[in-house]
Amino acid sequence: MRKFIGDIKAAAAIEMAFILPIFALLTLALVEVGIVYFSSTQMYHAATDVSKSIRRGDYTTYNAASGTWTTQAAGVATARIMSIVEAKSSGFLSATKSDSLGPLMVVSVSKITSNSTADNNRGEPCYDPAGTRYSGAPCKNPVTNQPYPFKDLNGDGVWDKTPRNLVKLTGFPDANAGDIIEVSISYRWKIMTPIVSAFFTNGTVNIQSSVLVKNEAF
Repeated sequence: MRKFIGDIKAAAAIEMAFILPIFALLTLALVEVGIVYFSSTQMYHAATDVSKSIRRGDYTTYNAASGTWTTQAAGVATARIMSIVEAKSSGFLSATKSDSLGPLMVVSVSKITSNSTADNNRGEPCYDPAGTRYSGAPCKNPVTNQPYPFKDLNGDGVWDKTPRNLVKLTGFPDANAGDIIEVSISYRWKIMTPIVSAFFTNGTVNIQSSVLVKNEAF
């Protein structure tokens, strides 16, 4: 027994056996923190790019022949936004993954219409057959008296000089000049580092980014 008590040949190996797992865990945690930070930054850039596209009217098209405005279907537009986020994050933020709680990535685009006196005095957005915003009142051709197409902001089916119920609308909006658009993207990051994940609810941390822009006249 005394022979083995003084033997230190395997001391380094034993010490390494205790230290190496802790060192590896810390290294993995640091790498994951870096990935989450990178993904969060890229998510913000993606939200900014999307908001600029909405601001320019890229998601809204005016058909002069039928006198109607069309937007991409909510599902199509959301999928397009998600693909931009996934590409920006180099694939770290998946647009398709989900778990028992639902999709990991959620995109919300909302329209916050202005309540300023100047905007209200212009009435609901009204456009002539060429797609140019018409500033006269009422929203119709002054010669033929034919109604012009307009954006029904309060959903009452008629053009209003002073729109009512100008509140934040959920879902993918039509883009009107002067509207305030909020692009919000969130992602539930599933923590990969062992042990660390146990300290977070459902083993996830929420990454979120929101951008507000004012639409241009297009």
